[in-house]
Order: sequence, then C-alpha cells, then structure tokens
Amino acid sequence: MVRWKIEDARKWSCLGRIFFIRHGATKGNAQGRYIGSASDEDLSMEGMLAVKALRHAPYLPAPSQLLKLYMSPMMRCRQTAGLLYPEVLKESIEDWREIYFGRFEGHNYEELKTDRAYQAWIDGGGEGDFPEGESRAAFRERVLRGFDRVVTEMETWTPGERGILLESIDESSKREIPNVAAVVHGGVIMTILSAYAGGGYFDYQCANGEGFACLIMLDSGHGLHLTDLVPLRLEEEKE
Repeated sequence: MVRWKIEDARKWSCLGRIFFIRHGATKGNAQGRYIGSASDEDLSMEGMLAVKALRHAPYLPAPSQLLKLYMSPMMRCRQTAGLLYPEVLKESIEDWREIYFGRFEGHNYEELKTDRAYQAWIDGGGEGDFPEGESRAAFRERVLRGFDRVVTEMETWTPGERGILLESIDESSKREIPNVAAVVHGGVIMTILSAYAGGGYFDYQCANGEGFACLIMLDSGHGLHLTDLVPLRLEEEKE
C-alpha cells in the first residue's frame, strides 16, 4: 500500500485517495503507435499477462480496500480493470476516452517521420493540437468534467460535511478515508494531475500498468487539489 504522508496541518480536508492506473499494453502500444479514441484495441497477450502479475504488486490496494473503480469505456481499460479487480464495483466514464490523434491515429514514428505536419508537431515539443484530431483544450475540458463526477460522488462518502480535516486526522480516521481506483489512459492521467497537482503535462508520463496515487483535497475555499503524490511502480524500477 502507498504510505500516508501528512506534512502540515493546513485547514484542508481530505475526500479520499485515488489510484490512477494506466491500462495494460496493446499491440499498438508495443509498436509505438498513436492509439487514441478511434483505436479500440484489446490488450495483447503480453499485456494481459503483465496486468495479471500486477494483482500482487505491493503498491496497489487490495480489492477489499477499494470502494469503487472508475474506468475509461475503451476496451483496453475495461479489460485491465476486469483482470486487476474483477470483484470491485466499476463505473465507466465516457469523458475519459483517450484523445483522438487525427492524422496520427494508428501510426508510429517510422510511418510519420516524412509527414511535414508531424515534423512540425514534433518541433513544437509535442504540445500542439493533432492535425484533424481532437483539440487539447476539448480533451482537457471533457477529462476534467469526468473527474468532477468522481469528486462529487466521493464527497457523499467521506465523513463530515467537507471531508476529514487534516488537523484532526489520526490513525482511526485514516481508515475512514475512502480509496478508489481509476483505470484510464496515459493522457487522462497527465491531464488530471497537471491540472490539480501542479507541474507540467509531461511530468506525469507513465508506462502501461503504472500510474500515481494521491489524496483528493479541498482547501478552505473549496478549491480542489491532488497532493501527496506517489508513483505506482516497483521500488527497484524507480529512478
């Protein structure tokens, strides 16, 4: 399990802990392809085996510790969720579909390297919109809208009117904090964390089967924050 860390006693309240997990690998992932919302791939056999092995990962919560699992409706996320947590209540969030990569969808670097539009996108640091694809602004808007649904539901589960105040947390109240998981795409994880945990979009890149755990916090002005971020990967793999 991820260790709880409280660094101060701000007048913030905790709604719960969320485990963001990127789905297992597909054939397209292994080939370095841009697999977005128009590519509803299954997990590859290697991806399935790797996800099954994650059921024993020390950094993931046991099924009994999760109140619910939220997921993208795309096949690779649904399969990952089912393999990891078959017994946990699940909800599909339509707004968490991966971005549509437009002209890049389904292709990899080798196939695109002579495309002028692709080279221009690369020269821009990969931060521009995808030609003929979904805009980053539209993607961000819908992903955060989906996360708002999760936060709203978690507010109904957490003890107290606004969650548990940090200054009053003790060993007993820690056990009352709800844990949920989110099996989603890398772009969804990067969008949510860069919006509420600080840092840049690419700071939160993670491999298939990896991710981050964090606390969902409300400040005194009801502003949303994700804090106490912990990477989800084996200790020996950490840099």
